[in-house]
Amino acid sequence: MAKDDFHVVVYQLFAYLYTCLKRGEDPDPKRLCADSNFFKANGQTLNARYWAYIVYNIHMH
Repeated sequence: MAKDDFHVVVYQLFAYLYTCLKRGEDPDPKRLCADSNFFKANGQTLNARYWAYIVYNIHMH
């Protein structure tokens, strides 16, 4: 992912959760982890510390 990808990751996360909600499906917890292929770009997944930062900051807004 790009260096300033915070908003991209947040969008991907919310878009996935919204899609699940609209379909009446439960989100797959495996897709909501830092090392999920869902957030993979350029062969790299998010590191756990950055993922924790994103989740924390979503909660704070």
